[in-house]
Amino acid sequence: MPPLMSGLHVLFTGFVNLLVLLINLLIALWVYQDSSRRYPPGSLAPFVWGIAALIGGLLVVILYLLVRPPERR
Repeated sequence: MPPLMSGLHVLFTGFVNLLVLLINLLIALWVYQDSSRRYPPGSLAPFVWGIAALIGGLLVVILYLLVRPPERR
């Protein structure tokens, strides 16, 4: 493979990895914000759900959507 193609491959792979990381961070932030609205103030649950979504990804988000409490009014 020519050196230019090798460099483009590395650049593209880095871009895709950065994009996946950004999407994962945004999803974890959404889970944190949504759970902050649903759990009582001062609860540790939003922090735990946000960190779990950051580490566990889509599987944890699906689990959160299944078990999250109704929204507080």
